[in-house]
Amino acid sequence: MSPDGTGPLTPPIALSFPGPSRERPPSNWAGDLRGVQDEQWLVKGMVPSEAYVGIFGRRGSAKSFFGLEMAMRGALAQPFLGQATRGFGSLYCVGEKQKAFSKRVAAWLRVNDPDEAMPPGVVIRWGVPDLLDPASVIDFIAEIEERKPDFEAAGAPLKAVFLDTLSRAIRGASVSDLAVAGPALEAIQQIKKQTGVTVLPLAHVAKAQGAETLKGAGEWEDMADALIRIDRKDGSNRRTVTLSKQSDEIDGAKWAFELKRIDLGLNSDGDPITSCVMVTLDCDPLDPDVKLSRGPKLGSAGEMIRAALNRMLDDGRAKQVPAFPGVRGCQKGAMIADLREASYALGLHHRHFEDESDEPGQAKAKEKWREVRRKTFKRGLERMHELNVVRQEGGWVWFR
Repeated sequence: MSPDGTGPLTPPIALSFPGPSRERPPSNWAGDLRGVQDEQWLVKGMVPSEAYVGIFGRRGSAKSFFGLEMAMRGALAQPFLGQATRGFGSLYCVGEKQKAFSKRVAAWLRVNDPDEAMPPGVVIRWGVPDLLDPASVIDFIAEIEERKPDFEAAGAPLKAVFLDTLSRAIRGASVSDLAVAGPALEAIQQIKKQTGVTVLPLAHVAKAQGAETLKGAGEWEDMADALIRIDRKDGSNRRTVTLSKQSDEIDGAKWAFELKRIDLGLNSDGDPITSCVMVTLDCDPLDPDVKLSRGPKLGSAGEMIRAALNRMLDDGRAKQVPAFPGVRGCQKGAMIADLREASYALGLHHRHFEDESDEPGQAKAKEKWREVRRKTFKRGLERMHELNVVRQEGGWVWFR
């Protein structure tokens, strides 16, 4: 009977479901995610590789000096703000104040290079690509690919592209417009994905009083892999650098720098031509009277060996480390003998023996030079081991 007792029980409705299709589309399900890939950095703990990293601050915060310093130090595999670099090449796109930027380059070379020669791993490009024009983006990607062999030949693989500034790269359109932010961010992702470089646009903060966010729509911050904010307070020469965002890492790290005036000569009227260079400060950005303790330093040999190992990791010469106790399955490193040769090639204790003549005594002098170089490498590697920068086992060495 039916529930109300008025008639026979109605049979239940039979539900049928279609069987599995014989032709299934390709699966988008992720596989085993337990493996851990090594984090790759251009600037250790600050600028990841193959990323979109925003550099922002108010006018006068010295964003361009900051970007130029990073590019130059990276090309020379020298520390930047005390952080190790991998020895990377940079394409620095200048969209405004080209004359002023030229003076900044000249000032940097005057202070840092006795020959005032441009590092081969840095190329200055006048003009920035139009991120809102698909054809311009495609042409820019092709330009990056064309330049890569030159950077490789210079020993500094092209890994960073600076866009100075973001407003120039969107041709004066409003960064607060979602219709602008979306296509521009897609263009940045396209450049990053197709070329494998880190894209670093320089941008202004919001105009609101006390604002500490990137100017424009929130998508600029949401899509960033890392954000670096530069602050200058009360007209002081001191700048504070804050890592305000870092994907999968702890953010909030702070550094400090100031600008130093450099005289470049006189113009036709006899007036001085000047610019500035960035100088890292070892003080607490929030309390200038408190000195920062950056810990023991590796020294020049240790820094050179670290740069050589980073270079081997970047260009594929590093190999899988054998299964030593406590070693992750994905860990890569180098044989000590290979790392020694890579350090020599990078310039450890001079690249070549300067006197190649066959005069008496030269063979002995050359062998002495080789022995000093071997000892320099040994001391540098021992220092890295003492500071827990690397681990050595069975003739292998790798970063901890």
